[in-house]
Amino acid sequence: MISTGDKVFFADNSRDYLERGEAYARTARALGLVPVFWGGAGVAVRQSNQDSEIRNDFYNSRAAVLYFGAAKDSSNPEDHWVLPELKHFAASGADCLVYVSEDFPSGVLPKYGYAGQPRVLSGGHDFGTVLQNDLKRLMGDQA
Repeated sequence: MISTGDKVFFADNSRDYLERGEAYARTARALGLVPVFWGGAGVAVRQSNQDSEIRNDFYNSRAAVLYFGAAKDSSNPEDHWVLPELKHFAASGADCLVYVSEDFPSGVLPKYGYAGQPRVLSGGHDFGTVLQNDLKRLMGDQA
């Protein structure tokens, strides 16, 4: 369970990640959470000086919100910094909300050790509204 003032990590490396990032930050702040957003971070970031910063943010958050969708530019669905970390984060016991687009390949997440059921969002879903409801649930509806 998360509480007001907790840091919540968000990562999205798919097309239109900026729109979801803005909705995430707005929603998290409205609930009194501290949003941390890493958008556009592909696997190449693992070889950069940003890797330790994103890793620190990820593992020092009380919860994570992860979005996997249509690949941006010429990348592939597996070009997401967080994928190799999924198994370890899930084992930490921290809360994790995982969202996928309808066209995201179903075999990718299990390949990286994610055993949960992601929430499939269609283009008609309002990410901010869905996220707000899910975060409130993680907060025990205290928001």
